[in-house]
Amino acid sequence: MERYDTALITGLSPKGFFTGQGSSGRDLLCLYTDIGEETSGPWFRKKRKNYLRSEHVLSNPSPSRIDPVCPFFTQCGGCDLQHLSLEREHEIKATLARELLGKPSTGFISSPLTFGYRNNMEFSFSHGAIGLHRKLSRRLLDIRSCPLADPDIDQALSRFRLSDTPEEGEVRFVTTDEGLLSRVYPKYVSKETDKDHLSAGPKKLDGLTYFVSPDTFFQSNDSVISPWLAVILAWAGEIAEPGSSALDLYCGSGTITMKLATHFSHVTGIESNPLSLFLFEKSLRVNGFSPSEVSLIQGDLFTHDLKELHPDFLVVNPPRGGLSPLVRSFIREKRIPYIIYSSCNVASFARDLAEMTSYQLEKYIIVNMFPRTFHFEVVGRLKLKEE
Repeated sequence: MERYDTALITGLSPKGFFTGQGSSGRDLLCLYTDIGEETSGPWFRKKRKNYLRSEHVLSNPSPSRIDPVCPFFTQCGGCDLQHLSLEREHEIKATLARELLGKPSTGFISSPLTFGYRNNMEFSFSHGAIGLHRKLSRRLLDIRSCPLADPDIDQALSRFRLSDTPEEGEVRFVTTDEGLLSRVYPKYVSKETDKDHLSAGPKKLDGLTYFVSPDTFFQSNDSVISPWLAVILAWAGEIAEPGSSALDLYCGSGTITMKLATHFSHVTGIESNPLSLFLFEKSLRVNGFSPSEVSLIQGDLFTHDLKELHPDFLVVNPPRGGLSPLVRSFIREKRIPYIIYSSCNVASFARDLAEMTSYQLEKYIIVNMFPRTFHFEVVGRLKLKEE
């Protein structure tokens, strides 16, 4: 039997929820509402926190409320903000960043695409149901289409329903310039593969050719990759000196590294995934980069010895968990004058910044890499404090 509560929504949490207090006094993390609303719905407890799923607005409805595009919104775990206007979404993200980082952003890059922007997606399937998991749940929701997905992925999802597949598992899709690639991962079968069995295709962006695969990471929204990279390059160009070197940690398949090579005499990229580095090396050959311009190191940034590296400039683009303790220690010891930090998790960005007390956040921008969700990319330039 579901338990219900009411709440007055008063703020935002660092992890992408609205916050409010229930009628019984309990603090609640709330979904599908807006600040200022009084709302009601079922509440539940998970991992020692209380959540409320808004179903009814009792008073002060947000003037930014709109009708969601997706019929599965509030059921599916993929989206958070389809019930609010895009302008309100931008305000929410700017507010969240300002509260966590202590200063407003110097710019906001909106996505040209609000829907249909996801160039890669992973769906689960189980005994005929295919889709995404429900919010804060492992339960699978059967969906016919996803408005966030590239139309080619949506069509592939429909075809996948009719195919002969294992009873349970996952399927990943990624778009390339030569068509869609996919890989099926049956349950209880290892997801690991090797270079000989890696499926990959080209993706040309901003004059460079990258190679993407269902088995490697690439930024999810092609429509904002160019302006995102332009900011990183502009900020690097402002302080790069002739003959200086750069280090790109968590370099993946080279999205940022190859761009940096246009400003620095030499760039080193470090990445733990050998498949990403394999595709990176392929891109270097296709784009005509030489070993004197770009070098690659395979290394786990939780354990790899960085002591022999002495870059003039540093770029980091870590996964959602943020910088590893090893990388934070490296930054404190090397005292590199400037760092550009790009993160898809402003909460871990703020945590890392707080722990690197010898640096100040000079400026940052927001890139709306993930419209209709609470997630966004933040790019900051950190400057070493004068002693």
